[in-house]
Amino acid sequence: MNSALSEMHVPGSMTPMRPQPAQAHFVVLDGKSAGPFSDQELARLIMDGRVTKATYVWRPGMLKWAAAEEVPEVLKLVALCPPPFEGVKTP
Repeated sequence: MNSALSEMHVPGSMTPMRPQPAQAHFVVLDGKSAGPFSDQELARLIMDGRVTKATYVWRPGMLKWAAAEEVPEVLKLVALCPPPFEGVKTP
């Protein structure tokens, strides 16, 4: 079945449709849509500070783009990622 999906053509499209990962997330980075990203890739973007709870995200099944803090699956990743390490200041 996967091979049938990978060979499916969308009318008006020149390339076959690629099946998206189960948790494919798209995000707005530098004012442009980027993705799809897996949960693992999205967590890396969060840890790098490129995705925050204010970043707009979308995934299949959503009607419109929403801030990450409004998408429970993404907010969970934001909450689980450690903050950037600022270094330890010694007295």
